[in-house]
Amino acid sequence: MYEVEGATEQDLVSRTKLKQERKDYQARLDAITERLTNLPPKVVALFELGEEIQDEVKILVNQKKGSALARQRKRVAGLLRAFDIDEIEKRVDEAFEKRR
Repeated sequence: MYEVEGATEQDLVSRTKLKQERKDYQARLDAITERLTNLPPKVVALFELGEEIQDEVKILVNQKKGSALARQRKRVAGLLRAFDIDEIEKRVDEAFEKRR
């Protein structure tokens, strides 16, 4: 392994591991986006994610198929990056539990 001045073995993370972490994070964002589309708009509004995300989720719900759907999913996931993903996941899980 390469030596970096002042870095310990734990500080050095492989590029493969970093890629996998980014991929896992994106998968979580995609899952949250998908679950948000399965909730009523009034419930999504309770998450206090902002009006822009609420509007984008409404647009996503109305998309049928094709590249526009994929673009809109990416748009919502990108907007969600500004928030604490763990907190959003927790709130979405709670919302689904209440709907049962």
